[in-house]
Amino acid sequence: MKSRALPTHLASHQERPRPSVGRHGHPGQPPAVSEVQERQQQMRAAVVAAVKAAQEADPTYLKRPLMELNKEAVGLQKAGNLLGAVAAFGKLFERARVCNLYHTELHVCHTNRAAALLALELWDEALWDAQRASQLALDAMKRDPRMMAGYTKSLLRKAAALIGLTRYREATLTLDEGLRLDPLNSSMQQLHAEASRGVLGDLLEGERMEMRALPAPEASQRITSHPFAAPLHRIRTDNMLPTKLLTPFQAESDHNVKDTYNYMTIQTDIRMPRRHFTFLEDSELHRVFQAAISQAVAQITADEDIDCRVLNLGAGAGLHAMMALRAGAHHVTAAERWLYLSLACKEALVANKFPADRHKVVYKRPTDLALIQDVPIVCNLLICNIFDEGLLTCGLIPAVRHSLDNLLTPNAIILPASATVFMQAAEVRTKDVCGLDMSAADLHRWHPVYLSGAPLADDLFRPLSGPLEVWHFDFGNPPQESARRTLDVEFTQMGRFNAVVFWFELHLGFGITVSTKPGCGLKSMGPAVQYLAGQLSVEAGMLLPVLATHNTVRMHFDIEEAEYMHLTKTDAAFPADQFSMLADVARNEAYNRAICRVVKAKKAETKEAHVLDVGSGTGLFAMMAAKAGADSVVANDLSEVLCTTARRAVAANDLGGRVSVVHRDAGLLERGHEMRRLGANVVVADFFDSGLFGNNFTYILELLKKRVLQPNTTVIPNAATMYCMGLEMATGSVCGFDFSSFDQFRWDKGYEACYLDDLPHKVLTKPAQAFEYFFEGMRKGQQRDHLLKLEVTSAGTLNALAIWFDLHLDEEESITTGKFCCMTESLLAPTSGN
Repeated sequence: MKSRALPTHLASHQERPRPSVGRHGHPGQPPAVSEVQERQQQMRAAVVAAVKAAQEADPTYLKRPLMELNKEAVGLQKAGNLLGAVAAFGKLFERARVCNLYHTELHVCHTNRAAALLALELWDEALWDAQRASQLALDAMKRDPRMMAGYTKSLLRKAAALIGLTRYREATLTLDEGLRLDPLNSSMQQLHAEASRGVLGDLLEGERMEMRALPAPEASQRITSHPFAAPLHRIRTDNMLPTKLLTPFQAESDHNVKDTYNYMTIQTDIRMPRRHFTFLEDSELHRVFQAAISQAVAQITADEDIDCRVLNLGAGAGLHAMMALRAGAHHVTAAERWLYLSLACKEALVANKFPADRHKVVYKRPTDLALIQDVPIVCNLLICNIFDEGLLTCGLIPAVRHSLDNLLTPNAIILPASATVFMQAAEVRTKDVCGLDMSAADLHRWHPVYLSGAPLADDLFRPLSGPLEVWHFDFGNPPQESARRTLDVEFTQMGRFNAVVFWFELHLGFGITVSTKPGCGLKSMGPAVQYLAGQLSVEAGMLLPVLATHNTVRMHFDIEEAEYMHLTKTDAAFPADQFSMLADVARNEAYNRAICRVVKAKKAETKEAHVLDVGSGTGLFAMMAAKAGADSVVANDLSEVLCTTARRAVAANDLGGRVSVVHRDAGLLERGHEMRRLGANVVVADFFDSGLFGNNFTYILELLKKRVLQPNTTVIPNAATMYCMGLEMATGSVCGFDFSSFDQFRWDKGYEACYLDDLPHKVLTKPAQAFEYFFEGMRKGQQRDHLLKLEVTSAGTLNALAIWFDLHLDEEESITTGKFCCMTESLLAPTSGN
């Protein structure tokens, strides 16, 4: 093996003095950078001289055993002779190098010398030793898992050296790794808090911003490496928009992706009818489309010699096709790509008694339609309903372009005729929750394409600029290729720019328009939010160029080059519902009050409060318990990315001394390992879905009681009450058309989380208590099936049940997911099941 007596390299990094802690001269007055460097140069020279002197004073050291040399070095280090200890370790490593010796615990020597160098404030040399110790300890740990303690200690030394070099971001990453292996390590927790404060200090001083340059897309760029093949590992999912796309034929034919493609097609087929109910309930969208369709048909049939022949792409359940037939269209070809929607369209046309010779339903992709075979004759009216919040992402432009080239007359009317896209710079962030900084979660605000609805519904959207027009698409002459343009965005207020909100205005012709802008009033569509690569600090009056690109099926916004405060972590494993939970003010404040009362009562009763937060997520409730005065808190979650986020949130709130984050299955927690030997006496749980027991909390709680909980442990919540109510949920008539046959798609074997007030329904029974369950003590609820009698109050067809529950956090505080009380946003309740 190769080793060296002492790392003699000097860092090219220009050091900045560490925060003032009284080490360098007068307290609160750190010396100039040159003085720090001069003192370090003097110390390095003293160390080199000490090593040389030690080797000259002990000419036989190359023949002495490594254990003897190590004992000498450790003795000097314990006696406070740091220079002598470094020199003695130098002899040990020189002996190992010259004689090509190796020892399984050589990493311990590097760790100890790193500690001595840290005490001498020789950060670069300490970092070298810590990294070497980490490499050796990791190799040893792979052979013997019991060597993990040596590896975590080396990570601790490495993080301390990085903090000394003011490389705080690297230090936090190192400490994340260490705390993942040893979550109860208090030294690491304290260093993590110091590193997090250092990162914040860098941001305040504008230092160490993260750069990310977006290269311009090349003309030959492809989504795959070969025109007719699509190796799975080469499919692009990053922010660069390809100019040529993977076609459905390629996806179905290539053995690497065809199974995945077919599976996703089947799953979408199953789910599309349920999604279509929201469209059928959008009365405002129906109003404008009916007006435009009526005028278009009237204009075409104004000449008595011309019949109106309609091609309806994205026909759905057939609403627009029936609008055209009622307005006087001679024939409608309704094309629908999704199987069950095409069946529903045919059923609706038959149920509304439209003659069979006036309509044809085709189950095919819009770009695969052929004249004569699918469309009996060229059409003079195109009604295209292939768009969502992203406008292009359902394939609107390729579908229209194929129809113009193959299926329409030259003077055909197109609905919609055009669309204008607008964008607005925005800040979408997590606010402080009950006095706790939860901004660590914002690093995971990422989505591969865009999000709709959810970020704005949480009232977290803050516009930073005025709206700007981005694109105008004329569907009579749709674009053939990708395009890009740079927008100069002028900011109107200070904030952190991390998202673009965009929407579009559809021009249906005849002066009729409809928009998806914020507050537009449409039920089925709204604005979309696309997150940037990171957070960017902006001020009022600042002008920033934003790159807008599209490849005819997707739009994207980015910044070509910027100094980001943080780069977003593109990790799809982060559960997006955590943002809704953090934004649920009523729920979080109720939990905070209950936790404070329980911790206070437990300390009064047993003198100590040791809390276990099960399913901790981002660690919010664990930190609430620590602030309430708990002696120790363990935050446990099965998601590794959530545990990493929780550690950073704990460090940011300077609670690392009392909160430990453990990444493990809650049912496998053990005393003396992940938990203190005497166990916990308070459990905080946020382990519930909209059906209460869908996440098996009762089973997990029983395991915890056997393994890590003390007798008479207090559980928050301590009880739950479930309620039930009978409903009629039917589509009935839409714009005068009978859609009752579409109700067959409401059935589902499970339950669906929803806001009941947003769904058309009729209450048929009185609410009834289904059962009550107690999570602590000897009382428990009924878990067996039992008969529930509902008192009918209105006539109707019972085809759905609404279920909701109250969580009794303690004897004074309860929260509910019920319709008639304050609904908690994160539980999305009440729940309906058909």
